[in-house]
Amino acid sequence: MNPQAYDAYLHGLYHWNKRTPQDITSAIDYFREAIHEDPNYAAAYAGLADAYELLGSVPYDAEPPRVAMPQAEENAMKALALDNSLAEAHISLAYAKLSFDWQGPEAERHFKQAIELNPSYATGHQWYASYLVTRGRMNDAVAEIGRAQQLDPLSVIILTAAAHIFNQAGQYDKALEQCRKALDLDPNFFLAHYIQGRAYEQKGMLPEAIAEFQKASDFSGGSPITISALGHAYAVSGKRQEAEQLLDQLVSLSKQKYVPAVYMMGICVGLGDNDQALRWLKQALQDRCDYVIYAPHEPGLDSLRADQRFQDLMRQTRLTP
Repeated sequence: MNPQAYDAYLHGLYHWNKRTPQDITSAIDYFREAIHEDPNYAAAYAGLADAYELLGSVPYDAEPPRVAMPQAEENAMKALALDNSLAEAHISLAYAKLSFDWQGPEAERHFKQAIELNPSYATGHQWYASYLVTRGRMNDAVAEIGRAQQLDPLSVIILTAAAHIFNQAGQYDKALEQCRKALDLDPNFFLAHYIQGRAYEQKGMLPEAIAEFQKASDFSGGSPITISALGHAYAVSGKRQEAEQLLDQLVSLSKQKYVPAVYMMGICVGLGDNDQALRWLKQALQDRCDYVIYAPHEPGLDSLRADQRFQDLMRQTRLTP
């Protein structure tokens, strides 16, 4: 192995795991450097694919999915062309097939193939667990994220992913437990504060939820997802004026850069404005926002889910029966 390429690849993984848009961009630079040093380095292409997938995904939203995801898929295919036995590349392609192409069966095939090739790949189990959530297979998702945690018990990312999955499964106390473990390792990790706030909100502990969302906003520098979360929490707390101000802030921001429409949708749901919420959901589908694949089982959308228009829109993803 080319030592310069390997060193650049490791630097790429380091920045990719820090999970900020700036670090993900740095990861792309390092993965490209690794490929420059060794054009046949399949793992570096898979790393590049994973980085583009994060840039085009909630909650990082640094690039529109229609810009980022095709680049992710292209690099995943390059990795597989170089080494079809590379589990990381199958996982990269699986997530693109799931979140952007809405090809559930094809995604599952690559997820399973990756885990068969490398059962010790913790991220593979983590992302497969996310796929299982989209299918409503919550018990299987919990078991799968548990395998990821056994393989990498000190990963802040995997602990936070576990909290998200417990939230989706309606197991809010377990979600809070995972968030506390993540925050013990990194007290400033904004995603753990965000997920913790969502668990508190679902338990009806609105002051605690708002406090966590504010921490998440502070640690992320005002990330749009935290603005959305605060807006929804204010709305369900009866603070309509504050919620509407944050909604206006997101709409204004969306005219300057890509802001996932699901963020505006969330505040509208909290305000009880289903018509506007569905309009934003339709926009999210047009944008190919990755988070729409979780909408059929999203606890915060309970009030919207009974609307026939919501069900009709969700069928467009081909992931919902």
